[in-house]
Amino acid sequence: MPDIDLPKLIELLVKRLNPVVPEGTRLEAQGTDIATFGRDGLYGTRGFLFAPERHGKTKDRVAATARDVLSAVQDEIAEATHGTAWPGDGRALPSEWARVEGDVLLSGFGDGILTLEPIPLRYFMPSEGGRIR
Repeated sequence: MPDIDLPKLIELLVKRLNPVVPEGTRLEAQGTDIATFGRDGLYGTRGFLFAPERHGKTKDRVAATARDVLSAVQDEIAEATHGTAWPGDGRALPSEWARVEGDVLLSGFGDGILTLEPIPLRYFMPSEGGRIR
C-alpha cells in the first residue's frame, strides 16, 4: 500500500488554491484540515481522510481525495462570500475534477474554468518516489 502524506497533499492543494480564491478569502492548511477565512473571520474548518478502501486503485483514491478537498473548499468559499458561486461567473458552481496522469495530480473546476498547477506525486508520496503502481 503506497504511503500517502495527506497533510502534505492538503498543504499543496491549499497553496494552489489561495492565489485564485475570491478577494477577501483565504485558506489555511492545518494538518488534515482546511480552515476557510472570509473578510469577517473564520467561516469553517473541514477535515479530510484518505480511506484505503475507497475507489479501488491508489490513483483513484488520490483523485477522489483531491475532489473531496476541492468540493469542500468550494462550499466554504460560498459561505465565506455570502453565496458567491466560485470559481466562474458567480452564477453556477462548476464541478470539481481531479485525476492522476503519469506522475502528477491534475485538478480544477469545470471544463476550462479553473485548472490548478499540477502536483507531482513525489511531493506527497515520498516513499513511493511519486509513482503509483
